[in-house]
Amino acid sequence: RVTPFLLLKRLFPPMVVAAPALSTAAKRVLVLGWFGSTPSAMRPIADMYSQLGYEPTLLPCERKDALRSMWYPSWRKMIKEGPPAEVLESGEFDRVHLFSGAVFKYYCWMKGGKG
Repeated sequence: RVTPFLLLKRLFPPMVVAAPALSTAAKRVLVLGWFGSTPSAMRPIADMYSQLGYEPTLLPCERKDALRSMWYPSWRKMIKEGPPAEVLESGEFDRVHLFSGAVFKYYCWMKGGKG
């Protein structure tokens, strides 16, 4: 019998955690918002990471995006296009923080080899 937990475990293999950087550069975190999130709703998360010494990059998932992301052609498009330019231009991140629906986007980026 396949439980939801086992299904998720098969879809998303364990993530590799990188060793802490030895440089003095600021640590960076990419925060992918929940369905219906807005920049103002995500501000407390950014503030928390700033207090922990991270430079946060926020990517909200507005309501219109939430509905589109559940549509199969949108998944195919996300796989093909990969992350938005603002994420790609930001370079590498020390951490990625995913909220609920953001898992779908991140999965598509990884499946397309661009995550």
